[in-house]
Amino acid sequence: MQFTAVTGTSTLKSTSAPTPAAGLVINEFKINIGEIEFEFYDNPNDQFPDGESYSEFELEGPFEIDLVKNGNTQLSTLVAGITLPVATFDEIEFEFERSENRNSLMYGKTILVTGTINGIPFEYFSTIDEFAVEIEFERPVNLAETQNATITVSINLAAIFNPAMGGVDITGAKDGNGNGKLEIHENDNDGNRALASRIETAIYQAIEAKEEDDDDDDDDGDDD
Repeated sequence: MQFTAVTGTSTLKSTSAPTPAAGLVINEFKINIGEIEFEFYDNPNDQFPDGESYSEFELEGPFEIDLVKNGNTQLSTLVAGITLPVATFDEIEFEFERSENRNSLMYGKTILVTGTINGIPFEYFSTIDEFAVEIEFERPVNLAETQNATITVSINLAAIFNPAMGGVDITGAKDGNGNGKLEIHENDNDGNRALASRIETAIYQAIEAKEEDDDDDDDDGDDD
């Protein structure tokens, strides 16, 4: 199970691929996930080793994930080597949750993005709690047909922060309290609350999932 940020290039500072708007540099992008659920497709042919019937398989967090670190996109592996019931999966659901780690920059937050806008530091964060995102596969994934599979959840940064790609232009963020930092969140004193709401919506809409079967040579790039 992996999470990654995608831009079409390995670094956000390149101009050779879709990136955030001009003047915007993203240094850090973190999210906090409380739990992940793999939901089973209702298939009468599914077999379970213990003879029981299940509707889902849960991975308990919390998982603090770096999507961007020091200006570079990341591929973060949350868990590996999981043995799942031999069944058919049709959906993943993961829940954003506020961090309870007092030693983390994410404490009390579910999403944190920092960087600069035209050289001025900015910080965006969300404290929305227990918000679930569901991703349905285009076709159900049958684990009876594979022994090694990777699920990658990707967040498209261009779709969030590049207005030319349908994202939100945050370069007009205000420093209403004059402290030299552009603060963008639901309770900020800079006058950017409406902008924060638009960013939050764009983030949830920019999430996709792809299933890759290690035993399958198909490399057509389709989302499953």
